[in-house]
Amino acid sequence: MRSQRPNELGKGIERFFREYLPTLRGTRRHTIRNYRDAIVLFLRFTSSQAAKAIEDLDLVDFTAKQVQDFLAFLEAERHNGVATRNARLAALHTFAPFLATEQPANLAELQRVLGVPFKRGARNKPIEYLEPREVEALLHAAGQA
Repeated sequence: MRSQRPNELGKGIERFFREYLPTLRGTRRHTIRNYRDAIVLFLRFTSSQAAKAIEDLDLVDFTAKQVQDFLAFLEAERHNGVATRNARLAALHTFAPFLATEQPANLAELQRVLGVPFKRGARNKPIEYLEPREVEALLHAAGQA
């Protein structure tokens, strides 16, 4: 016997995209599309890992462990950088508290999802100044000297 449709995850996703993001939060369309893409990728990944059809996934499949595995997959298999990885995580971090208000019985696991940290990327410090010889070298390289 198939589970009741739509299940709690399906209802949550629908309300998240139809009501919460555009109406209650006033999220821009571009951001909504990015969140949609992140959640679709997560659902596809989770479906393949759990050997379930996407439509059979439910709240029990939205776990901190699954999110961590998804982020590792993004970096290792899809070769996503830290910024993209963190953008995908931001979408899941936005979805988790929304689900907590809809499904308070799952609060503990959703809090664990929110505990999955963002990754720090290598950041280059901005160049604050150039020495006179560095300016000369740049001008010379550009054919300006």
